[in-house]
Amino acid sequence: MILVMNKKGGLGCTTIAFNLAKIFNLKLYTKKDSFMLSEKYRSLFLNVYKINSKASSNSIIDIGTQVETKYTKKFILKAKSIIIPTDRGFESLLLTTQTIQYIQSINKDIPILLIYNKLSRSDSDRDKNYTDYAKKLFIEFDTKSTRYEYLRFSYAFQKDLIVGNFFLNSMVDLQDLKSINYYKIFESIATNKHSNLELEFDNDYIRKERKMIKDFYIITKYIKSLPS
Repeated sequence: MILVMNKKGGLGCTTIAFNLAKIFNLKLYTKKDSFMLSEKYRSLFLNVYKINSKASSNSIIDIGTQVETKYTKKFILKAKSIIIPTDRGFESLLLTTQTIQYIQSINKDIPILLIYNKLSRSDSDRDKNYTDYAKKLFIEFDTKSTRYEYLRFSYAFQKDLIVGNFFLNSMVDLQDLKSINYYKIFESIATNKHSNLELEFDNDYIRKERKMIKDFYIITKYIKSLPS
């Protein structure tokens, strides 16, 4: 069970949770008012469910801003890890701090992945310097179980979610495959070995999203490294 949350909204919890659930073929639980559960979009999100106390342990849970609830507290106690997206805004950093404080008051040893999200696609050096600076703001929470990564802005992340797809659908034609190991395909793209696969790839699109692919691959490897 992986939780994705932050008291501050608009930081990408749902987008990150959805794409992780898709790439690992896991159930996604989200808030009852999520557009994915609405009558208009429900048919596009068949493996997405409303959060409940009996949510599967083999799942991604999009907690979002609903951090301090009874079911969230139970999830924090049994989750493998918690992902917290944030950005450089003052309110974001403040509420991120409060989110970490709340989590560690319940389970001080739970692994936390803090993701600086939606950073510039064009200036990786500036992004890296900012990430190093922002880490210092959370130094009091820094433990062996705390990890920091960043994720460059991706149009694929944004546009595909609206139509029920995830970013891989923009990079490779998957329609005719009966059995799909999304992670294996993504790993081949991230490691530049996709030319060995008999699939139709959009290499121009992959080049445009190369920085996001690199960032997200690091995040997925973190998820795979967690104890089962």
